[in-house]
Amino acid sequence: MPAGVYLARCVHAEIKRRGHQTLLILTFVVEGPPFEGVVLRHWLKVSDCLLAHSKPVRAYAIAANRELRADEELSLKTFLEKLFTVRVGYRMNDSKNRFDVENSKMKKDEKDFIRVHEILSLYDDKAAGVDLINERESLERVRAVKVVPARRKGRGEQ
Repeated sequence: MPAGVYLARCVHAEIKRRGHQTLLILTFVVEGPPFEGVVLRHWLKVSDCLLAHSKPVRAYAIAANRELRADEELSLKTFLEKLFTVRVGYRMNDSKNRFDVENSKMKKDEKDFIRVHEILSLYDDKAAGVDLINERESLERVRAVKVVPARRKGRGEQ
């Protein structure tokens, strides 16, 4: 399975402690050909104080489909059975231990494996007539689109 953007459903979510780290582990199953049924994991470090820009909070906001409140209690059930667009790839560091998204596009050695690097968006799979193959092609085209900032008003313009 090559690195790229895929549709995947979250089928399991759990919190585990590994040494001094607390991890949120999300398990996804890819939906749609040609890699339907492939199981992928996403590991997110969780700290005692979650900041609004942290990866776990951004992932939760996508799953909940809204911004989070400061006093909100987070529930793992929010992720379950939802379909997401996810970016997958191999590990991001190279032989010199430099991290780069470009490194995730190729397998470095036998120990390297494919994983979810980022949850990009919540996918509405309840829409009528969903064609996963066409959606995958659309995702590839969307990645090539650039957002152009609005033009500033010049002098004399209203």
